Amino acid sequence: MKKLALLLPFFLVVSLSCTQSGPERVTLSAALPCSLSRLAPGDETDGVYPLTWEAGDRISIGSRTSQPLSASAIKSDKANFVFLDFAGAAPYHVLYPASETGEIVFDGVVPPMYASASSLSGAVQFHHAGCALRLNLSGDLKVSSLSLRADGGEPVAGRFNINFNTGELDALAALPLVTTAPGKPLSPLSGTVFYLYFVPGTFSEGLTVTAESPDGFEMSWHLASGATLGRGRVYLLPDLCFRSLDFTDGARCSLEEMSETLISMEL
Repeated sequence: MKKLALLLPFFLVVSLSCTQSGPERVTLSAALPCSLSRLAPGDETDGVYPLTWEAGDRISIGSRTSQPLSASAIKSDKANFVFLDFAGAAPYHVLYPASETGEIVFDGVVPPMYASASSLSGAVQFHHAGCALRLNLSGDLKVSSLSLRADGGEPVAGRFNINFNTGELDALAALPLVTTAPGKPLSPLSGTVFYLYFVPGTFSEGLTVTAESPDGFEMSWHLASGATLGRGRVYLLPDLCFRSLDFTDGARCSLEEMSETLISMEL
């Protein structure tokens, strides 16, 4: 299997500097080790795929959810999350995206992360709860939906409890299929990058990725049967084409075998 020697930070560092501007108002200063994108890694720079907080982001501690992050609260790789009516005791369990129930949700769109802190001072590390699939699609079609299916019925999406010490997931409502609706036109030459975030595991019969256009054109690619895809990893596929000229018989589904082509790197 081809190896890619580029690293993406496995964790986000969140500085929990507690400031009391009211009896139950807490501001958490969240710092990232580099500039990162919450939805997808950015362009590679010096061997790292960078990330940044985005306006509207929320995190949660226990059942308490922060206020939506404002653009003015983002300072390069840092951001201040404000909690109103905060109450709680250590250990503090922190989730991104925010969850009032304390559950981790895999919806294919957002990479769920978790952290634990013994106090509201110092720093805490976010860790990835899942893994990701990166696709670069080129062609003349618009992608109305992308789906990922575990052909052996293993979970790739749904709601889970998480062990904040080990990252182990316990399924509450698991699904073998996840579908997103990016609604993006493709770049004919350089391609358009998509990410699907899903539950890690061993997939006995592999995974199938399917792209569909608004006109009903549909193409699928089958990935590595029996593969174990690990937490905190992103798996890169070779560049793929999704073009109308490939559908000579109208809107048909073509299945292309992609076994042994996944490139694994750190998420």
